[in-house]
Amino acid sequence: MLEQQGFEIDGYRETTVGKVDTVLDASQPSSRYLITVETTTGELLLLRVKTPCLKPPATPGASS
Repeated sequence: MLEQQGFEIDGYRETTVGKVDTVLDASQPSSRYLITVETTTGELLLLRVKTPCLKPPATPGASS
């Protein structure tokens, strides 16, 4: 599904030593978004999304 949204899969790791441990890393060069999806205890997923600064640039001369 990430690839359909223009993300590139940068890494995938799956181990089964004791328990299933899976990590997926993806990036979207056009938006500079980075995503990590990881399994956790309790059948939950950890989702991390890193984005570039989404704050608009300051206007020169504008008072704060």
